[in-house]
Order: sequence, then C-alpha cells, then structure tokens
Amino acid sequence: MDGNAGSDVQFKGSYSSATPNTIRRHGKLLERTPRNAEDATRGEIAESYRLGLGKKLRFQVQGNPIAQPRTRATTRRRTDGRVVASVYSPANAPIQRWKVEVATAYALAGRELEPLAGVVHLDLHFLFARPQRLCRKNAPDCRIPHVGKPDLDNLAKGVLDALNGLAWADDRQVSLLMLRKSYVARDEEPGMLVEISEH
Repeated sequence: MDGNAGSDVQFKGSYSSATPNTIRRHGKLLERTPRNAEDATRGEIAESYRLGLGKKLRFQVQGNPIAQPRTRATTRRRTDGRVVASVYSPANAPIQRWKVEVATAYALAGRELEPLAGVVHLDLHFLFARPQRLCRKNAPDCRIPHVGKPDLDNLAKGVLDALNGLAWADDRQVSLLMLRKSYVARDEEPGMLVEISEH
C-alpha cells in the first residue's frame, strides 16, 4: 500500500456525538487525552484517502506503533470460597492510548461510513522511528525493513481490537490481513498506514 496514493483529504470536526478528542464505539464514548497542545491539533487533522466510499478507505495514524502486551492474570476468592481467575490489561498501559488514537483516526477519516457488513480485507503498514544507527549519513534514505521487536502479530491485535465494532461489525469478517513493519524513510514520521476494503 502506498501511503501517498489517492487524493489527500483532511477532516476536522465531530464524529456522531463525539468531539475530535473522543470516539463512540459499541455505544461507549472513549476519551482521547492529548499529550500536549501540539498533539491535540495533530490528532484533530487526520490524513485520509478515500477510494470508492463505503468500499475502500485509507488513513494514517501518527505516533510510534504500540503492540498488544501480554495480559496479566489475577485471582480472587468469592464469598462461597471458590477461587476465580481472570486476565486483564492495565487501564494505563500504552496500548490503551494507541487504541484510542487508531479509533480516532478512523473516525475522522471515515465519519460518514457505517461499520462494514461484508468481507473485510485489512492492510497495515507499521512505521517506526529510526534508531540512532540508521540515522547516520551512510544509511539508506528509503524505508528499511524492521526485523526486531515488537512482533507483527502483537501489533495487529491492538489495531483489530480498536477497529472492531467501528470499521466493521465483527472481527470474524476480516478474511485477509496483510502486515508489514518498517523503519521510516528520512522524510517520514512514525505511524501506521491503514487500508480497509470491503469485498
């Protein structure tokens, strides 16, 4: 997927009853908390590309991608003496903020779209900031394959969770998942390129 394909359309404003810093999903209003004023402005303007409204949508999420961490386990004893085990992700984990960023970027780019009801194809390209060794003058200017942590499957899990019930009705609709991860080109910022299409 070419991040420069399509016509560049900028959206700024509300989505449903949500503000630019909130997004409604599964009937719940999620709050997007900007790190600073610059981030708030940046979050309100989503780079997005539309090809065939309702069939294909391209958009970009800004910021270094975050992978879904391992869930934590806890146990508690019920009043009847039985021990119940459960797993959870901490509410303040970085992945929670990343999911809201993904959902917000989608809402701004596809605010006129209902969740897709057909077969969904999803293409994700994760773009990471370059480490110092790849910022030297002799390093290539183009994108460079990312072969370290985090794993692609864990990166995808967070995105699928963020868009479930928002971009499509249920995760089981996703029949094709294309994943890539790279270090950014010299003139790029870290983030994620997303293409969602219905078939």
